[in-house]
Amino acid sequence: MTFGLATMSHSLMLTLPIVHEKYCNYALAFKGLTPRTIQGYREVFRYFLQSVPVTKLHEVNQFMIEDWLMKGKLEKDWSAKTIRNRLLPLEAFLSGAENAN
Repeated sequence: MTFGLATMSHSLMLTLPIVHEKYCNYALAFKGLTPRTIQGYREVFRYFLQSVPVTKLHEVNQFMIEDWLMKGKLEKDWSAKTIRNRLLPLEAFLSGAENAN
């Protein structure tokens, strides 16, 4: 089962935070992720949205994510582990959202 909730097929109409929250709820209920993991996913997503001016899922692209990670490395001196820890939750969310559409 993917994160193919009926409402997700309408993700172009939903705001990105709403789509992400639906993904987090799905992952908690059906993918066996812990509440602590979901909390981490939410934090990473909040950091991402504070830095990248997007409101809809279809607006997110690879360049934006790479730019965000690069700025974190250059401006905040993120370690390779921090970059990985920021990237993995975004990849999980975006691949789940992509599979739903």
